[in-house]
Amino acid sequence: MPKMRCLLWSVLLAGLVCISAAAEWKWTRLPGDGTKPATRAGHSAVAVDDTLVVFGGVMLDVKYFNDINVYDTNARRWSQPKITGEVPEERAGHTATLIGGDMYIFGGSNNFGSFSDVMRYDTKNHRWLRGIPQGTLRPVGRSNHAAVYDGNGRIYIYGGYTQEGKFLSDILIINTFVEGDWIDATTFPFAFEQPVVSGQAPPGRESHTMTLSKNKLYVVGGYTGTGVKDHDLWVFDLDEQKWLPKPPAQEPFPGQRQGHTALRHGNDIVLAGGCDVTRDVALCYSDVWALDTVGMRWSWRSTDTVSLLPRQGHTANFIRGKMYIFGGCRMSVECYNDVVVLDTKEPCPADCGGHGTCAYGTVCQCQSGWTGHDCLDRERCPFDCNGQGSCHRGQCTCNNGYIGASCYTEIPCPNRCSNHGACLPDATCQCYLGYHGASCESGSPVCLNDCSGHGTCSEKSECICHEGYGGVSCEQQLVCPLGCCNHGACEGGKCKCVPGFIGKSCAINEDQKNYVFKMTDRTSADLRAEAKIKRDEASQSKQLAKELLADADRAPTTAEARNLQAKGNGLEIDAEALAKQAEELEKRGSLVAGYRSPDKMESLFDTSTCDAKLKPDMLQLLSAEHHYQAPQTDESVQKPMPPTSSGTAQPRFTSLTLQNPPQSSPSQGRSATPTEFGIYKQGKQLKVGESGCKHNCNDRGICKDGVCYCEPGYHGIACAAEDLVTKKSVPLTWAVAIAVSALVVSMIVTATCIQIGARRRARATQEMGYKV
Repeated sequence: MPKMRCLLWSVLLAGLVCISAAAEWKWTRLPGDGTKPATRAGHSAVAVDDTLVVFGGVMLDVKYFNDINVYDTNARRWSQPKITGEVPEERAGHTATLIGGDMYIFGGSNNFGSFSDVMRYDTKNHRWLRGIPQGTLRPVGRSNHAAVYDGNGRIYIYGGYTQEGKFLSDILIINTFVEGDWIDATTFPFAFEQPVVSGQAPPGRESHTMTLSKNKLYVVGGYTGTGVKDHDLWVFDLDEQKWLPKPPAQEPFPGQRQGHTALRHGNDIVLAGGCDVTRDVALCYSDVWALDTVGMRWSWRSTDTVSLLPRQGHTANFIRGKMYIFGGCRMSVECYNDVVVLDTKEPCPADCGGHGTCAYGTVCQCQSGWTGHDCLDRERCPFDCNGQGSCHRGQCTCNNGYIGASCYTEIPCPNRCSNHGACLPDATCQCYLGYHGASCESGSPVCLNDCSGHGTCSEKSECICHEGYGGVSCEQQLVCPLGCCNHGACEGGKCKCVPGFIGKSCAINEDQKNYVFKMTDRTSADLRAEAKIKRDEASQSKQLAKELLADADRAPTTAEARNLQAKGNGLEIDAEALAKQAEELEKRGSLVAGYRSPDKMESLFDTSTCDAKLKPDMLQLLSAEHHYQAPQTDESVQKPMPPTSSGTAQPRFTSLTLQNPPQSSPSQGRSATPTEFGIYKQGKQLKVGESGCKHNCNDRGICKDGVCYCEPGYHGIACAAEDLVTKKSVPLTWAVAIAVSALVVSMIVTATCIQIGARRRARATQEMGYKV
């Protein structure tokens, strides 16, 4: 009985270890169509709406970059915008800070030295401006520092590494709110400031992180010259301009590292990746930790080493509660240009920071003056635009006659153009229609077609249209389609949808959008996997053809030479055909992936009513069967039902009757259960059914009646495509760790039980008078 109790305890403890893995956040590797950037590390990235804007970086200390690459997280597509202005020098180890719609670059280095310049990139107009420092302070050039925007015009810089090999521990401020005259449209003013701080500062360092949370800066890790240390966490209070006492270490906490990322997510700071270079052999991580800034405790959130490969020098950005990681390197071994996303299942962390509402459970709608995915970033315009402009997303739109980041500078136009013209930066007047003169002092307003009888003509010679009308002359009757389905506001005849809805009439909801995302991801992955198989076959055929043609030249008889030459020529034709098929499949994969964009997505739906439904032909377009023309069986095959905008499944798509295909057509694979056709073994050659399956299901499934039944984790016609996310799955390394932990616990408990039993037997023997 004691042994049985011990065995039960062993099983229970092992089960508890396994259950602990269920709370992990999930990673997904994302495809990237378009012009994909080169592999790199030490680059920067900011999140602008639903896009990532990436600048610079270095590839294995060989090639430095100064390009701009934009990744659309909805369309899953890369692009390179056409850039104007003075482009910064190539660099890595710089920082990028987003203020409004502008990205501020500071510092960095390349093979020629370190930088201390400030550059500004307009993410809307794709234009670079060079910063002109005001005052006398000029800091030393640095790289691998950290930067944070405080929401009040100041970018805080901490640490870094100089060209002379010094580790910095100072705090530097870049003040972007510089008041004064500034006319040059190709540059902008800023000022360096050196604050007076108190408290014990941490040792100088590089490759650390600094994260803002509720007016405190949290510095984690980095390299100090003497190495990296466990639990290297420091806190700086912005209100008091003071380093606080070092928080006590509370296990568990992340291992020592540098080159990681750390972002605020509500009350948490989420840390990912990094490398420990103090070991004899450097160790790089792919784990994820979260620091609760309220209780100051770390928790382990993900150990997936398959989806996120170990790396340092990558970037991380939050968009709608999901953290997107791009690039990075595993020391000097391998560099990446992949995009991996971490789903925290918390789109509205910490109740949107108390500064917003969680719209439809998918996104935070922030109150005025706040921004960020968690509404915890302050949003303020410089000097409140001096009362001479309006503030939007941290940037001023100046009234007529004023210019500058804070609308401080008045343009000296004659008589302010008499309020009858636009005051241009060169101090000349551009008169409104109907006015003339140097100061637009003569004339009267004239409006086109007298505003068509649906508006009044203003002093600016512009039609102010009556409600329901628009256009230059109020000639258009503005009616938003379907009244925006009560999911948006009608502005100028166009619907401005609330978060959670898209489309011209706001008829497509978040569930439907996610359904299309899932279908496009799966189908495009299927098509790309099949294209790769065909390219491999084409390569093999081409190589075999080359060998046969070479043998033909050495053949002893003419007949044998002709035979070999005919076979070689035939294989060359086959290889060319396979390559064309692969190219077509790749094109179709890109075509399907393109339906992630809002405009193309709407074409998939019947939006004639507010109850939007997927069109039947469009539903087939999103499936791999359509692109292979490969329905396989004569039975009614159940399909997942796409949701409607009312949230219910579409009953008319519950099943599709499929016809028998020719034997040569590829078959649609589906996931099998281990007991469906007996026990199968991964990686072993499987028996092929009489009718045969494409590529023998790639040894990842069972072939029956020409259909591949795929192992869990794979799908596609020939089980060639790997699932992007396998629900309820645990990474192999994590599973091994769990198994080992469970085994150790079980062995300890069992050994303890055996020892207790032995002592009891010895005691009983002694009581009976025997010596033991």
